[in-house]
Amino acid sequence: MGEMDAYFSEPLEGRHAVLMIHGFTGSPQSILGTAKYLEAAGLSVAVPLLPGHGTAVEDLLDKRFDDWYSAAVDVALALLTKCARVDLFGLSMGGAIVLKLLESFNGFGRAVLVNPLVESPAASFTTLLRSILESGFTTAPGISSDIAKPDSPELGYTQTPISAALSMFEALPEIADHLYVVKNQILLFSSKRDHVVPVGSGDFLADSLVSAKLTRVWLERSFHVATLDFDADLINELSLAFLSSGDGSL
Repeated sequence: MGEMDAYFSEPLEGRHAVLMIHGFTGSPQSILGTAKYLEAAGLSVAVPLLPGHGTAVEDLLDKRFDDWYSAAVDVALALLTKCARVDLFGLSMGGAIVLKLLESFNGFGRAVLVNPLVESPAASFTTLLRSILESGFTTAPGISSDIAKPDSPELGYTQTPISAALSMFEALPEIADHLYVVKNQILLFSSKRDHVVPVGSGDFLADSLVSAKLTRVWLERSFHVATLDFDADLINELSLAFLSSGDGSL
């Protein structure tokens, strides 16, 4: 198994499992260290590879948010039928998928979110992307490896498919509009210096989860892909404590 491939614990049946979703243009590699840390502590993990990811950027050109969400739903429903408990973990766009799962299905336990994409970008930004697309360009510069720690790269695409990115942004308002229905316990990690998802997206989420029990942890030393950055150990330790404790306390 390569680091960019899907990763699933065996066995999953009857276990406490964590469904873990990577970010846009990334791969399971970005969260594999956390997954193996949780697995070593006795949890089962399911880390699917989202459609169009982990191969070549050309495979992502025609994929859309519904493709990625549907893939996550398939795994989530399979876990809910066979596991004693299913918690969720999402990085960046994976956080948006996790929130949509919580809004759409009952039966999940707690959720860990690392620099989740929740708030829609400014209209001027999406207008710029559409103008680039209309000019004949299908990709923009990549967003992977926003990491402060040297020699800790994210294995992601160096280009960003514009149509795929627009589909992701177009999905956010509906997710944001239904955050009030989420009643789960949420652990939110927010990097103070994030060059991909504005810190305000986490602020928006914290203000919008009116029915959930939210614990927010600020990351002082890491950029966007914090699971591969200086705060990775902190994320691992606090995620395990949160998911394993009886009351969700750290």
